[in-house]
Amino acid sequence: MADQSDEIISRLRGISSDEKSEMGKMKCRIDDQARLIMMLKKRNDEYILANMALDKHSIELERQIEELRDKLEEEERLKDKIEELRKTIEQLKTLNIQWELKEQELNKRFLFENNKYENLQQELSSQYKKIQTLEKLLDESSSQFSNSKPDSTQ
Repeated sequence: MADQSDEIISRLRGISSDEKSEMGKMKCRIDDQARLIMMLKKRNDEYILANMALDKHSIELERQIEELRDKLEEEERLKDKIEELRKTIEQLKTLNIQWELKEQELNKRFLFENNKYENLQQELSSQYKKIQTLEKLLDESSSQFSNSKPDSTQ
């Protein structure tokens, strides 16, 4: 193809010595120009087809780029969501630890209060027993005193 175009161009620059008449020269030039035009048209058609294929490929690549951008945006949203969930988990852990510490403190307080209550119960029980003993002694003393009174009147 390159040899043919070189030959056509050389013919356009200078007419061969075989052609003697002006009409022959013109006809030869017209034929050469027609072949050159056809060759250029063929090349142009090939370039157009190649460009159409490139355009089609370019459109497909742009579509893929857009899909990848969308996917990247979705992954970034998921990453942000995961980070937010991580922070929430950390906050919940902190709250849980605080709750457990508070619960332990309350348990200690309840144990202390419970022990205090049990001590009071024991003290009350002891006091109640003392009262019962004293009442029993009082009853016995009263009974003895009552028994001893009739003897003294006699």
